[in-house]
Amino acid sequence: MATKTFTESNLTFTFEETHWEILKFDEHPKYIEISNALAGTKAIDFLGFYNNTAFVMFEVKGFRGYGSQKSVNDRLAEGMEVLSTEIAQKVKDTAAAIVGISRNIRADNTLWQKAVKQIIENKSVIIVAWIEEDLNNIALKARKKNEMSVRAEKLKNKLKWLTTNVSVDNIKEQHAIWEGFTVNHVIHR
Repeated sequence: MATKTFTESNLTFTFEETHWEILKFDEHPKYIEISNALAGTKAIDFLGFYNNTAFVMFEVKGFRGYGSQKSVNDRLAEGMEVLSTEIAQKVKDTAAAIVGISRNIRADNTLWQKAVKQIIENKSVIIVAWIEEDLNNIALKARKKNEMSVRAEKLKNKLKWLTTNVSVDNIKEQHAIWEGFTVNHVIHR
């Protein structure tokens, strides 16, 4: 079976093409064109369709091994207030870029046109914030599990203009189980 595999933040994301039409958006030539023309434009990591019915955007943040850094702790503090704003802004810029790309591509039924249609017709749009961080002891794991729902609510509030189908996931705590989707830590040798 054909797959697409992307590495992001020391994680390997694998998507089976029988279930996923997916691309690495922040490296896509069309996004780079926009980013070069308008400095400060941000993008989510991956986007595409799951089983041709749900439009999914993934933003990946890998903080494993950086838990002692103040800048990381500040971004994750207060239910991830700073980081949820960063992610919401990436989603906003990505949505605008998708519209622009779809207007400038002449072929019908491309991923871009399907994505715009999905958004406009208020169909299934899912945002996934994949956040890996250090969880070294049981007390910290329990606290982080509770914090995950607070983080998801903050992100939902910032993205309700687009969708309320938002989750904050990691390898240990994945809310949606999708066929043909796996995530693994990159093994350094």
